[in-house]
Amino acid sequence: QEEEFQGVVFFHNETTDMSRSGWMILERTGRCLPKSRSPVQESNAFAIFDEPRCRGSDLKLKRNAVALLTLGPGMCKDKLMQAAGRMRQLERGQKLIIAGGKTVWDEIRRCSEGDRKTRFRKSSVGPKKVLAWAMNNTVSATAKGIPSWADQGIFFNATLGNPELSVLDENTSLSHFYGRPLEQRTVADAAISSRNFHLQRRGDAAMKDEAKIMIERIQSRSEILGRDFHVSSSAADEECERELELEIEEEEEIEVEIPRKVPRIESDWNYRAIFEANSPNQLSIESIALPKVISQLATEQLGKLHWSSNVFV
Repeated sequence: QEEEFQGVVFFHNETTDMSRSGWMILERTGRCLPKSRSPVQESNAFAIFDEPRCRGSDLKLKRNAVALLTLGPGMCKDKLMQAAGRMRQLERGQKLIIAGGKTVWDEIRRCSEGDRKTRFRKSSVGPKKVLAWAMNNTVSATAKGIPSWADQGIFFNATLGNPELSVLDENTSLSHFYGRPLEQRTVADAAISSRNFHLQRRGDAAMKDEAKIMIERIQSRSEILGRDFHVSSSAADEECERELELEIEEEEEIEVEIPRKVPRIESDWNYRAIFEANSPNQLSIESIALPKVISQLATEQLGKLHWSSNVFV
């Protein structure tokens, strides 16, 4: 539909000069100008929102605009709703099409149905199941963040009033980081371990009542929210965990059996016959004039050129 779009509007991120970053419009003529200087209105252009621009960006699109929202593995509710929110007139003329790879649709089917016999039906996925899948991912992501939240909160309150305890002993030995295998434990157990560790470091030093109350509230909150969730834990500290985060990926390998084929028996060319022949018609193989080959295999523009009929292929 060439008459519908007069250009493409996108966000240009200039890393060397931030003043040159901003929304740009690439016109059909090839000219690229900032949105404020282009004669093409953003409502008449094809808009591209990358992930960072799916939050807070506001482009004036047509009332009957149709958006394509792409899903990614583990996508949470906030990203989904922020992306859909770029359509300000959704359900008032504007429409939304949701797309994703096979892995994403399989995740949605497993989340919503869990039945191996029905989870691969193409008609079994709808908007409600996509929202349920996004909510399930949000709950899982929140649960994974509770141990770090609890550890930092307990550490702050355990060292409140004793700044000398804010400095942790540095231990960079490999046996300390990786001497123990990864173990699965509940989020609540991780919070209890953090509490015992920081209180043991504090020793018999007096603690303020408000700090004790806050630690108890953090532990209680962790037990309520993380009772049914498990995380992988090791002796590595937070920074090392971020750099060497264990990613659990499910890979699906499809082994395709290719039918057996019998190779063609090759024969050497008789190059001597080519040089002894006075005409291409004397050759034992079929020869085609170059203009005919160009007209069949090349583009229409190449076919309009004048090719010599004395060249054969």
